[in-house]
Amino acid sequence: MNSQDFRFYASLYVQRLRYLTIPVAIATAFGLAVALLLQPVYRSVAKILVEPPRISTDLARSSVTADPIQQLQVLEQQLTTRASLLGLAQKFAIFPKAHLPDDDVVAQMLARTRIEPAVLNNLGSGSGAIAFTISFDAADPVLAADVANAYANAMLEANERGRKAMADDTHEFFKREVDRLGAALKDAQEAVLSFKLDHREALPDSLEFRRMQQRAYEERLGQIQREIISVQQKRSTIQQISASGGQGALADDQQLTELRRSLAEQETIFNDGSANLVALRTRVADLEKRISEKGKAVTDVSRAVGMSPELRLQLADAEGQLSLITQEKEAIGPLLDDLKRSIADTEMNSTKLRALEQNYEAVQTQYNDAVARLANASTGQRIEKEAVGQKLSLIEPATPPEKRIWPKRQAIVLGSFGAGIALSFGIFALTEVFFPTIRRPADLAAVFRGQPFATIPYIAADSRKPAHNKHLGAMALVLLVGSGPIFLLVDFHPSANVGVNGAISK
Repeated sequence: MNSQDFRFYASLYVQRLRYLTIPVAIATAFGLAVALLLQPVYRSVAKILVEPPRISTDLARSSVTADPIQQLQVLEQQLTTRASLLGLAQKFAIFPKAHLPDDDVVAQMLARTRIEPAVLNNLGSGSGAIAFTISFDAADPVLAADVANAYANAMLEANERGRKAMADDTHEFFKREVDRLGAALKDAQEAVLSFKLDHREALPDSLEFRRMQQRAYEERLGQIQREIISVQQKRSTIQQISASGGQGALADDQQLTELRRSLAEQETIFNDGSANLVALRTRVADLEKRISEKGKAVTDVSRAVGMSPELRLQLADAEGQLSLITQEKEAIGPLLDDLKRSIADTEMNSTKLRALEQNYEAVQTQYNDAVARLANASTGQRIEKEAVGQKLSLIEPATPPEKRIWPKRQAIVLGSFGAGIALSFGIFALTEVFFPTIRRPADLAAVFRGQPFATIPYIAADSRKPAHNKHLGAMALVLLVGSGPIFLLVDFHPSANVGVNGAISK
């Protein structure tokens, strides 16, 4: 299409403007009606700030350490439960005339409610305070503000109640833990004491002392054995002296004593199989046998006829020494056996006692840790009760908004006006395509497939029609120009500020 064709069709469109303004007027009127009939939607926003603790966390920490974003998610789930939303809708009569099912009410309430986090940067430092915005959409601005404030107050109360409950639960848990570990610590301590009392004779801390006692008893037994042999020899000597007149038996005893002394000295020098030791042992055995045979001949020395008083006194003394030494030996024997048994049991008792003590130390460590945590929980509980820790505060309550967020009436009317213009162009184009008419010499040439010699333009019979056409064109122009103020005034239509309680059509 060249410039001449464009000018031709433009002039033709202007000639038909009185008809083509009809779809523009209809579309604009429809858009205006829709814009005026749509119920307004107002959004009211409340802002909640996460305040930092008033006490330094280096000095005292709260037992509630939830992340603010996590807190927001928990609170949002609590506030948007089915029961909460139905109760809120009933309290504020959000749907008084629309008898909607509960599922639809919950869906509408969720669609109108928005809870979003907002980070407030501090002079570009990269980290800032955290705030929450709670908004609600309604046809009445006052209703939107009331519901948004109700959400905000419910969030503040739920957060405060939840933090106190968490602090109380933490304190109660560690209190029960301290009581439980205290009882366990007492049981472990009693187990250690009971084991020590039951095995007080075989404990590892007295092992060295008992070993010293064992060595002392063994040395004493050796000494007693030597004393018994000496006293027995003395008694035997007295008996032999009394039986034989004194000289022969005394010589045999002296000889036996010398041989035994010599044998003891030789045993420290030679081996057991040496000839000297064998010979000495043979002589000692023969002499002991001979002295023993002589002693058998004396049945009762104390009654022997002719025993001197000195010998009787010496014999009684020897008998008394022998009796005392024998009693001491018999007394030391059981003591030494008990020491040996306790020393043997000490290793096993040491293992058991160490296990009991380790259990006691482990429970003691857990108890001390639980006591420290209980102290921290008590501090955290006090912080939450006095509200000096991290908390939520309402820094900007919701107020009735002055401007609606829906519908955009100017955009709707302008869109319908543009759609009307597009529809008029479409009608004009379709008319030219499906109903072609010869209007120019070019159209006549196209029909006859040749260039005509001359053309005569159309002459109207009624001279008043051009004037009438001019009036129609002027009216169309006035309609197009007058629609501009309509676009500006439609936003101030009285129905734009009328609050209607009901479902919002979006």
